[in-house]
Amino acid sequence: HTVQMLQHASFSCNSSAFLPMSSSRKRFRKWIKSYSAVSQWIDQHGHVEQMLEQHGGFARIQNFLPNFVADGILGMLEGIEEKTWNLTAANEDYAHNNIQHDFLSVKRGPAGLEDVFRLFTLLLPDSLFTFSAAKYCKQGHIKPHDDRAYTKVLMDDGSIQLCSRTIACIYYLTKDWQAEYGGELVDLEAHGGPKVHVPQYNSVVMFRVPRWHEVRPVIGDRPRYSVFGWFLEPGKLYDLNVSPHEQQQQQTQQRDAGQQDMQQAAARSKRKETRPGKAEQMQLKAKKQVRKQKTKSSSKTPKGKKEKAVQIAPTAAN
Repeated sequence: HTVQMLQHASFSCNSSAFLPMSSSRKRFRKWIKSYSAVSQWIDQHGHVEQMLEQHGGFARIQNFLPNFVADGILGMLEGIEEKTWNLTAANEDYAHNNIQHDFLSVKRGPAGLEDVFRLFTLLLPDSLFTFSAAKYCKQGHIKPHDDRAYTKVLMDDGSIQLCSRTIACIYYLTKDWQAEYGGELVDLEAHGGPKVHVPQYNSVVMFRVPRWHEVRPVIGDRPRYSVFGWFLEPGKLYDLNVSPHEQQQQQTQQRDAGQQDMQQAAARSKRKETRPGKAEQMQLKAKKQVRKQKTKSSSKTPKGKKEKAVQIAPTAAN
């Protein structure tokens, strides 16, 4: 993705002013810093890998966090100043693995935001991760894509590890969102055809990467907030996307190669059917040896018989 530190005309949506620390916000901040409280709550949702396996690689978790925590996170995002949000946008550019997208994001914001991101790591504690906050304003969207990408991760020992996205995670944080507001997630690989998911407050959507999906443009001036990110595994686990034209060429080549393999297999099968079996081969070999012996016998007449034939030949001629 291309990240630009500037504002965009289509993102003129309002944020709430920063509110002073209240007792509820203090409670929320205390809770997200408590490992025991957070892990106990997250554990009740079950094992992510199993959920994805059971639901075809796509899973949704309702009431992901206690309501007061969700309210606290929403308040934090609403309080981020406009100048802090980064415009994350790009046109379609397959050479750089970009698809058309347009929304606001922030990775390093107000105090406590990194604590929020760490909440999600307990879903897959053994995986590497990268998370950000998002704000979709009017016309904010992402065109169809499958999330394939490589990410460089700074390890504890100071080394850089190239990783692949393996599981995507989206946490929705806008209350009472309706389909007519746009901004829906469309799962393009759902069983039975594309499935539209309207953002539900305090819910998480997770799916395996790669998986084709899109975010429809937001309609109106109300912003749509979320936390999003990916779990990562070391190495290049897949090839990156290619252009539709290149993809069509690859599909044609694969189809032609498949047809050629089928033709070759059919030819081999036909040769195998016409080839005599082992017993027939032995019979043919025996017949061949008999013919060979007969040929040798006829070409080697005994010497005595030959002389006798020569001796009687003049007599016969008289």
